[in-house]
Amino acid sequence: MYYRLKVDYALRGYRGATCILVNRRNGTHKLLAPPVFRVLMLADGVSPLKLSDLTKDEQNHLKSMIENGIVTASDSPDEIEEAQRYRLFDNRFVKAIMWSLTGRCNFRCRHCYLDSPDSVWHELTTAEAMNVIDQMAECGVLSVHLTGGEPLVRPDFWKIVDRLCEKNIHIGTIYSNAWLIDDALLDQLESRGLKPEFSISFDGLGWHDWMRGVPGAEKHTLEVMEKCVKRGFMVNAAISLHRGSAGTLRDTFLKLREIGVPKAKVGGVQPTDLWLKNNEGNLISDEEYLKIVLDYIPHYYEDGRPLFIHFGNVAILHPEPEKYKVTALRYPDSPESEDMYLCSSARFSGYIAPDGRLLPCLPMTACAEQEIFPMIAEIGLKQALTDSVYMQFIDRRVRDLMKVNDQCSVCPHKYVCGGGCRANALFSSCDLMGCDKLQCFLFENDYPARIRETIEKAIKAHCL
Repeated sequence: MYYRLKVDYALRGYRGATCILVNRRNGTHKLLAPPVFRVLMLADGVSPLKLSDLTKDEQNHLKSMIENGIVTASDSPDEIEEAQRYRLFDNRFVKAIMWSLTGRCNFRCRHCYLDSPDSVWHELTTAEAMNVIDQMAECGVLSVHLTGGEPLVRPDFWKIVDRLCEKNIHIGTIYSNAWLIDDALLDQLESRGLKPEFSISFDGLGWHDWMRGVPGAEKHTLEVMEKCVKRGFMVNAAISLHRGSAGTLRDTFLKLREIGVPKAKVGGVQPTDLWLKNNEGNLISDEEYLKIVLDYIPHYYEDGRPLFIHFGNVAILHPEPEKYKVTALRYPDSPESEDMYLCSSARFSGYIAPDGRLLPCLPMTACAEQEIFPMIAEIGLKQALTDSVYMQFIDRRVRDLMKVNDQCSVCPHKYVCGGGCRANALFSSCDLMGCDKLQCFLFENDYPARIRETIEKAIKAHCL
């Protein structure tokens, strides 16, 4: 009998993670135990395999893989593709990279990290962008999320997409303001067998045009989101919350449900220089942001849990009531949490700025400290992912913060908080190893308990 790894799958290994099964169609992965991985290595489609040659456990692993659609059995040989064969990469494992293809934009948003449309960022040429993609492939990057600025304004957008496809790098999400998304663009994606998720900015009913600086943007954005949903593309709404739009939050979520959008991520607007100049009195404090969240929670359950909502750094409200989460509670409340990674979100991901600088995340582009991180053109992506200031940051643990941050080291919430978000710390403390003042405010005022109590009270009232 011949056993063959199905065409959607490939075998990969990296420093510190040598046994990974990759789904090439959707960019997901699974870390496997060596005995299970050994069975997959045998499923090359051309090596005859007798079950008697396997241990009982290995036979069970093989049976499970067949049942789960990972391996197929055949009486005749059928060799797997070369790209499916095991490859070991000499760098750390990176599941996904968010890549700002440009700092330019066709909107005039009041709060942009990259200060678009008049971006001062150097933009990679087509040849330089192709080289970055080739380096991603040589480092085994599984998935890329395309953002900007507005990624669709690049005239070579389809060349970039085609090179990613050629290198078997999955395109997970396209972040867009929706202005340039139409049937022709969706047709182009589908003709390539692509069905990326669209993360579309939408800043509240009656406020979107004001925030984005383009008349008619709100109407167009809602129409595009509905179009994408009807054509089978996953859509999530990215909402920048401010004082003006707070009162429209409930109606905004109901409208999103009406047009079929299943997810929304909401965050208070970070105090970028641009936002500080252009907010017209709509800047909100941490206390205001948290009050808006607490006030909305009962409406979520009254309205039948309209969609999945992630309030950044605070809570996740889930259509299945028992799956809600207080995200401010990052780690177990025990000393063992000092061994956790300081930035767990960036551990297996990264962000490439328009000029080719590798950063832990996009918000860091708005801070001067981003200049300490490596330029791919200067040291190469492999070295950046192996031995660089970037890796020094990625490898930091909570205990490293406690050593240099006196306030965090004596805080009674230090284990469960873990120091909070490093990008938030840069904005609120101007220090990469400073305090995330939103987290400080949360715990000092017992918000995690208040959020949980509010959610559970609403569930009891409306879901049980």
